[in-house]
Amino acid sequence: TFYGDTMADRVDKLGMVETPYEKKFQVTTEWCLAINNIDYIRQSIHSFVKEMGVDDIIRNMSDYRGPMDAQRCSDTLQNVIENAIDTGKNKILQLIDKLAEKMSPPMRRFLTEGAELFDTDSNSMDRLMMYMEDSLKTLHIELNDDNFARVLDAIWVELASILFDLVHSSLEK
Repeated sequence: TFYGDTMADRVDKLGMVETPYEKKFQVTTEWCLAINNIDYIRQSIHSFVKEMGVDDIIRNMSDYRGPMDAQRCSDTLQNVIENAIDTGKNKILQLIDKLAEKMSPPMRRFLTEGAELFDTDSNSMDRLMMYMEDSLKTLHIELNDDNFARVLDAIWVELASILFDLVHSSLEK
């Protein structure tokens, strides 16, 4: 939990790129590393507990304090382990949602410009495609397959929301 929170705070400040023409979020390797590392720790918890020799400790506790106390301790430990795994997964999902939210303003801007300047020689769609291609390329290279699929889903949800809002505002106009 501490590691996940620390990594989330650290990467939250990364990725904003400002040029004279625009300010936008750029997916960084650090974001991907934070997501993958939290996932690695989450997946390693069970093996870490085994390496610590917890099963032997529970057996010794049973001999010393009795089987009921040992079972209670084992159940408590299992709950703590499962809670840590769930917390890690939730932190990953929070980071992924935050990443998609940070990508949302440039996507919205490019789509809005494209809709408003549809009949002109606007390059907003090209800029959107370049932005998406650069972002997805970094994500695909740096993230493991499961996390890439999760990020892709979150980006699609953001894009669907943006398109929904854009269609409704265009209909009102």
